[in-house]
Amino acid sequence: MAGFAVVNLQELENVVGDRAPGIEGHFARGKLGSRDLGVSLFRYAPNLRSPAAHRHREQEEAYVVISGSGRALLDGALQELREWDVLRVAP
Repeated sequence: MAGFAVVNLQELENVVGDRAPGIEGHFARGKLGSRDLGVSLFRYAPNLRSPAAHRHREQEEAYVVISGSGRALLDGALQELREWDVLRVAP
């Protein structure tokens, strides 16, 4: 296997489909051939509230807002996010 891979996130399949209207999700881990690194692109329609939350016991996550703004509920408090903010969430 090559020591590198290039994937265009916007060209990957929307795996969310009709399960959550107004949300697109594109996952690159498999296409990158990665065992440990997960890279995803999510798009949310304006004024949309995500229908579900999740957590991980071991995996740390980082979220980058590349356009628009939003809010995240973290430890019971709302955190405002703006364009180019990076949010790191511990396991």
